[in-house]
Amino acid sequence: MIGKISGVVQQIDRRLPFPKNYTSHIVIASIISIWLVLFLIFIAPFDVRELTFINRLILLPTYGIITFISYMVVSVAENNLYARKMKWTIGYEIVFLLLFNALSLSGCYLYYQSNIMNGLYSFGEFTLGIYYPTFLLLLILLVTLRWLYFQRDSKQSSTEQIIIKGANKLDILQTSTSNIIAVSSSDNYVIIHHIVNGELQKKLLRTTLKKVEAQHAFLRRIHRSHLINPNHFVEWNDAHSINMTLLGSIPVSKTYKSVLFDDNVFTP
Repeated sequence: MIGKISGVVQQIDRRLPFPKNYTSHIVIASIISIWLVLFLIFIAPFDVRELTFINRLILLPTYGIITFISYMVVSVAENNLYARKMKWTIGYEIVFLLLFNALSLSGCYLYYQSNIMNGLYSFGEFTLGIYYPTFLLLLILLVTLRWLYFQRDSKQSSTEQIIIKGANKLDILQTSTSNIIAVSSSDNYVIIHHIVNGELQKKLLRTTLKKVEAQHAFLRRIHRSHLINPNHFVEWNDAHSINMTLLGSIPVSKTYKSVLFDDNVFTP
């Protein structure tokens, strides 16, 4: 029983890709909103069929606007959550869908009961008889779009070009985020371990580890002297160190170890 519960928890905590900007959110919100309006106007399910086509064109687009606003409001919350946790999981995705559903349902019912629509159904009748049959179809489209767009954004993010600068003008490294393996401090310098044409190389810059960490959130601190790119994590070497792609073993301090366990990548 405990093993089954543990498996469910691990599945819920499984990481998913997530976009860093709102462009994908806006596109997804627009698509599902337009789909909903077209569905209501042309398919005319439930009591919508009692409206004339002209009245559908006038009255029903508001449901699309409510859906768009509901999605965007919740997307702001999920982006803030991702900024704090630096990960997106199946559990978070389920919470997002529930919040979107609750906000959209509330807004749609208020409009349905307004003087404009003059709906006759109670909240329960509207929810079970009208809203959810349509929402379940919308949910399939929504989940598919989020998966496709988030996967696309994840691939783009892995090739995103970054610039790490030092104190001097010539102290600069421009590469993609996926090429960075780790950054280590060395007195008043940092050593950037990165990949060039499949080979491990080092770049010495006059700056601090704290500045690099503040400027590049994808790097995770595992030690007072080391930042790593989680995508290059291989395995735990022992209780106090991990192995990284090409680089080998890097120490992990007790201070940051518990934080690393919050990210499923670092499960020992």
